Amino acid sequence: WKESGKKKMTEFLVRLGIPLEEARQKFSFMKGTLKTNLKTRILEVGSKFGMDDALVNTFIRQIDHKTQLSASDVVYSLTSILEFHRALSEEQLLFGYKDDFMKFEESKASSEMKDLPPEEIARLESKKKKEVKINNFWFAYDVLSKSDPKALFYGIEISKDFQRAMVNEAFLMLDKKIINPCASFSYAVIRGDTFEQKKFFQHPTALQKLALFIIDVYKENKKEPNPKPLLLCVHNPVNNTILIVGVSSMSSLGRSQKNEFGRKFQMAAMRTSVEIRYENFEFSVIELNKDDFITFLDELTEQT
Repeated sequence: WKESGKKKMTEFLVRLGIPLEEARQKFSFMKGTLKTNLKTRILEVGSKFGMDDALVNTFIRQIDHKTQLSASDVVYSLTSILEFHRALSEEQLLFGYKDDFMKFEESKASSEMKDLPPEEIARLESKKKKEVKINNFWFAYDVLSKSDPKALFYGIEISKDFQRAMVNEAFLMLDKKIINPCASFSYAVIRGDTFEQKKFFQHPTALQKLALFIIDVYKENKKEPNPKPLLLCVHNPVNNTILIVGVSSMSSLGRSQKNEFGRKFQMAAMRTSVEIRYENFEFSVIELNKDDFITFLDELTEQT
């Protein structure tokens, strides 16, 4: 994602024997000889670039003579649908995945609510969040039962966008040094005012993925092989709340470890009398009013 990384990627492709022009094409359009030897070459070359687990065993669904979907493709697609910030529908599949349309919808919704009192805005936003979660759950459920894979590919496009947004957000946070260390953990506050932040990181699972990715980046950086646990907080400017997730420094993407933040959150809430709401099945994911955030964070940072 930086110049040094791009050079390594180019070197990796050269070692694989893939011309850059071929590498920029979809896999199905690459030359047959390159596709035939690709897996073998990745196994031979990957370890030199820290990619020992680049290939994994998985189940494959053959859609037609040239289209395949792996089990992991389906997981990424469904997860992206479940985490999406707007209610998805069959009608949207006709138009494809369009950011411009979504930005227009967001702007229209904001202008309609700007004159409402804060309590009403918060109530409507909370109601909308619940409706979106329920809608997208059933949309994902329907996607699994359909023989037409169009909706699954729709989810994959969302997943690719999320991956780009996650990497960009992580390196922006690291470059601008907005991750603050304290005694027992590090924390960062995301303002939540850009379209990408509203689109992806207002969902607990997506925010957890961002936190785990940052932990992985720290671990890859030899200067910090044992990073502190990480607290990520994102502001929701519509209902003026803060979503908070905490991840263990021993966790990583795809691997979870014991998380002490649930206990810390309960203790901080009890000592400050701040009302916290649980936004997930995990006690390490909470939401609270923005006005209570500084008091709550101060108490957390004082804990050992």
